[in-house]
Amino acid sequence: MATELRIVLLAGIGVLTTAYLLSRLPGLHRLRYSTTLRWVPVFIGGVFVTALVTVGYPRVFEHWVRPEVEQSIAEQETVFLPILEEELQLQELLPILSPPNGIAIAGLGITGIVGAVLGVFLLLWLLGSFQLLPDRGAPGTIGAAALVGGTIIAATAGASTLVVTGGVACAIVSWDAAVYGVSVTEELGRDTDVGRPTLSHTLGAVLVGVVGIGIALGLNRLAEAITVQTGVTIAISLIVGLLVSFIAVKRRATSKAITTRSTTASPRTTAATDHSVSAAGDDSVATAKDATVSVDTVPLLDVHEARMLRAAGFETIGDLQAASQSELEAVTGVSDETVAAVIAAVADGKDRNE
Repeated sequence: MATELRIVLLAGIGVLTTAYLLSRLPGLHRLRYSTTLRWVPVFIGGVFVTALVTVGYPRVFEHWVRPEVEQSIAEQETVFLPILEEELQLQELLPILSPPNGIAIAGLGITGIVGAVLGVFLLLWLLGSFQLLPDRGAPGTIGAAALVGGTIIAATAGASTLVVTGGVACAIVSWDAAVYGVSVTEELGRDTDVGRPTLSHTLGAVLVGVVGIGIALGLNRLAEAITVQTGVTIAISLIVGLLVSFIAVKRRATSKAITTRSTTASPRTTAATDHSVSAAGDDSVATAKDATVSVDTVPLLDVHEARMLRAAGFETIGDLQAASQSELEAVTGVSDETVAAVIAAVADGKDRNE
C-alpha cells in the first residue's frame, strides 16, 4: 500500500478508537445519546473520504486514468459531453482529469452520489410526514414505484417490449407480495408460519406476470405482422376507433335517458288513458280504435316511444289492443315498464266494455 494511503487509514482508525474510548469515560458517557454526538460519525466519515480522495486520486490517475487516456489519444478517439452538447478531444480532457482538477471533479462526483442518497431518504421522510405512504407494505410499494418509474424512463429511451413488460411485472410482484405479506400476518397473527401461503401467493403473481409478458410479446409480434406501419393506417384506425366509441356512448346515453323517462312516467294513473286506449262502450268506439298512436292519445308514451311504435307497425289504438305483450316488448326503444302499463290499460278497457 502507498505510504500516504496507509497514513490516512491508520489516522482514521486512530480517530475512531479515540472517540470510542472517550465515549466510555464516566463524565462523557451521557453524551453518547445527545443529538450533537450523533452527527460526529458523519463529519468524521466526510473528513475520511475527503482525505482518501485527496491522497488516493493522484495514484489512481497515474496508474489507470492517464494510460487509458493516452491510448485513446493515440487512436484519435473523441468523447461526447452531454452537458456541453459537443464532442471533446481527449487532448483537452487530459488536463481536466489530472490533479488537482481531477481531485475536485472526484469530490464533486462523490458529493453528488451522497446528495442523491440523502435526497431519496429526505423524500421518503417527507412522504411519511404528510402520510402519503401506504399503511401496508410501504417498502414493497416504494420498490414497485421505483420499478415503474425506471420502466417509464426506459420506454421513453426506446427500450424493447420485453424490458418494459418485465419491469412492470416485477413491480406488480413486489407490490403484491409486500401487501399480501402484511395482510396475511394481520389475519393469522405473527406467531403463525405464513411462509407457505406467502410463497404460493407470490408464485401465483409471478405466473401472472410471465403470462402477461407472453401476451404482450405475442400481441407485439402479431401487430408487426399484420399492421402496415404508415401514417394513413394509423389515422384511419384512430378515426374508426373514435367513431365506434362515439356511437357506443351515444347509444348508451340514449338508452339511459329513455329508461329514466319511462321509469318517471310509469307511476301515472291509467284512468286518463282508459278513454283513449280502450273505447268505453259509447258511440266513439270506432273513432278510438282508429286514433293514431301519439302522446295525446296514449299519455303513457313519450314522443320517442310513440314514434318507435308507429315505425314498428302499431299505428292506431286498435293495433295496440290487438298486440300481445311479447310483440310490444320486441319494439326497440320502448321500455318494459311502458309496455306493461299499456297492456294493463288495454285489459282494463276490455273489462269495462264487457
